[in-house]
Amino acid sequence: MRALHLLMLLLLALLVVNGCGGGNGNDSGAQFGETPFNNVPGDGIGDPDANPQPQGNTTNDPTVPKNAAPPVGVTFHVAITENVSLSTMQQLYATFVAANNAVWRITEGQVRIHRIRFWDNISPGTQAFQFFLNVNAIDTTNRDIIVFPQQTWNIGAAGAVNPTGGRKNRVMMVPTNVNTFVLLHEIGHFLFELSWGPGPLLIDEYTDGVQDSACVMESQGLPWRFCAGHNHVSQTSQPTSCWQQILADYPRLTYSGSDTAPDLPAAPIAEYNNVP
Repeated sequence: MRALHLLMLLLLALLVVNGCGGGNGNDSGAQFGETPFNNVPGDGIGDPDANPQPQGNTTNDPTVPKNAAPPVGVTFHVAITENVSLSTMQQLYATFVAANNAVWRITEGQVRIHRIRFWDNISPGTQAFQFFLNVNAIDTTNRDIIVFPQQTWNIGAAGAVNPTGGRKNRVMMVPTNVNTFVLLHEIGHFLFELSWGPGPLLIDEYTDGVQDSACVMESQGLPWRFCAGHNHVSQTSQPTSCWQQILADYPRLTYSGSDTAPDLPAAPIAEYNNVP
């Protein structure tokens, strides 16, 4: 198993070195699942005039607790490698707000981001490729998402999640200019702890070609959604659809098939730990 892991990691590294936008996307092993998407049509954030939903239950974890009754708000610890301005943190927060609105919609008003804690200057000089190859290049004990300024984002993917490290055995890496869809896709990897064969995360469905253009784990077609039994296209990478597995592991969540929510969620609470 260790030899297979090393072989797959080397193959993935070659893809990055050659500047390939995609990857094998398999999150079941201890390697990164890449997001090859770059050009996003729209932001999927819904009606800006709608009234926010009540806060509901919250957790300090970045994943939804198995027994939590919806709506549930998760907490992300976001760390930027370099010393950046407060305005840079705030711009990144704005992308999280848009992604939060999208998460709320595709979970039909059941999951949102409750709180985001930002830090900067946590590993100055570390480049994305270093962290891509070795998650231990940065201490992620109290981190969920590692953000790299554009000048140190030297991998050929738009974002990635590693199912090791971090506070809950998963850690995300994105650039400071990450767009809403890529952040939404990577958050999709983060939210749930699953029991299916591919591994504990929702996985990338584009490993054998894009067949379902709207599932956010496969492509960026609108309206964004997680695939379900009635619209899932069979994949070699997974045994069932996103929603079927989510519901199997989270019996208190429901799915109506509307793939939307009537209102916007409350905006995440932002905490900025900014190095002067």
